[in-house]
Amino acid sequence: MTKKFAALIAALLAISLTGCVAPPQPFAPPNAELLAELPGIQSIGIDLSGFSQTTNLEYALTGALGAHDLPAYIGTDAPKGSYRLAIDAPIAPATKAAARLADPKGQVIAQFELDLAKAADARALARATDGLAAQIAQKVIPTDPNQATVPDARVSVMIGQGATGDGNEALAEAMIKALRGRVPLDAAPSTENYVITARANLNRQGGYDIVAVVWLILDSKGREAARLAQVNPMPVGSLDKGWGKVAEQAAGAAAEALIPVLRQLPASSPK
Repeated sequence: MTKKFAALIAALLAISLTGCVAPPQPFAPPNAELLAELPGIQSIGIDLSGFSQTTNLEYALTGALGAHDLPAYIGTDAPKGSYRLAIDAPIAPATKAAARLADPKGQVIAQFELDLAKAADARALARATDGLAAQIAQKVIPTDPNQATVPDARVSVMIGQGATGDGNEALAEAMIKALRGRVPLDAAPSTENYVITARANLNRQGGYDIVAVVWLILDSKGREAARLAQVNPMPVGSLDKGWGKVAEQAAGAAAEALIPVLRQLPASSPK
């Protein structure tokens, strides 16, 4: 169990004991944590320094980098061999934060500025972080116009295990919906594709069910290529029969983190 995962469990238990705080939106992206260490996958670890509140910036950065096919991690959760992006908060009245990109050996290879003048505006923050992510992608994944485009890895989605009610089927259907049109999907596993499946677990604590969902990317031999863990408190018994929108929210958040990984995997699953 990682320190971050343990701290999150403690926070969720604290919520359940108060009895008066509504749980967060089920399985929203903030509670999605990518844990895989994938050889050859270019990923980014983000270090924020001097920010009193980093939540919105963290979400915007990880989302922007993911949109440029770069799995991103906050702090120490990044896999070994990741690039590191360090951002220092500006000193008022300045609004431009200094950003440094270091290679896996710790050598700074680029420096940027991130203008946070309109950080309170979600759209402006998204534009600023997307611009930074585009510059980082050019450094980390250089494009060669003479190199043929490698097609995305193909994937099929299998019904998972461990969920209450219709959860196993609902999670699989929701993941198919979240991936459709964004990565090549196959109807069934084969020797050429990867498989995404979910493992769920429910632990009743006080007035809430602590629900954990682990999404796995498996190669054609069943070997684990990536793992993504989600955890969220839900009202007791709310998932005993139907998962409904909860499955959609869980799969949607997971897909945002898994798609950048799928786009960097070899087009065909290793034999």
